[in-house]
Amino acid sequence: MKFKARLSMGGYQLLLSAFLPALEKVDKEAHLYLTPTHVRLCQNFFNLNGVHACASFKKETIFEDYKIQSKADNCIALAVDLAHIVRALQSIRRVLASESGEVTVKLVRRQSPGQPMGSRGNPYLAFDVRRCIDHVDGVSVEPFEQKLLLQDVPVSEPLASADLERLEQGLTT
Repeated sequence: MKFKARLSMGGYQLLLSAFLPALEKVDKEAHLYLTPTHVRLCQNFFNLNGVHACASFKKETIFEDYKIQSKADNCIALAVDLAHIVRALQSIRRVLASESGEVTVKLVRRQSPGQPMGSRGNPYLAFDVRRCIDHVDGVSVEPFEQKLLLQDVPVSEPLASADLERLEQGLTT
């Protein structure tokens, strides 16, 4: 299971200024549902009580260079705390306000302290901010990338295929 995409500035602004604050008012948790064509933030689809909410975007609205791969028809759904995503995007805003760069978002696994060696690690959405350097003090140099920020957002294990089907059915009804 793989996911990697470059966050567009328009998508960044759309999420941070409009959709995430509205969704946070409904519930603190959502499922991030990634398909080959769409990015969806869905709330309360597995809970019979409460308001069901979903923000659906074409992948091009939020991301550039979007790559996804999974055994479940190249679809991935993860539970995520919206406050963690908002904090990550706010950190990125602070860095991008003073620097130019690009933001890559990818699904990764990282070992937590105290986890036994060889275990799979915990899943995270990694927000990686980098900029390309081609001048140092006005002198041209061999271009290289400088990492400005790495922000990991904890997510759940990806949903099983049966749960993905239930989520997709809930979106189409």
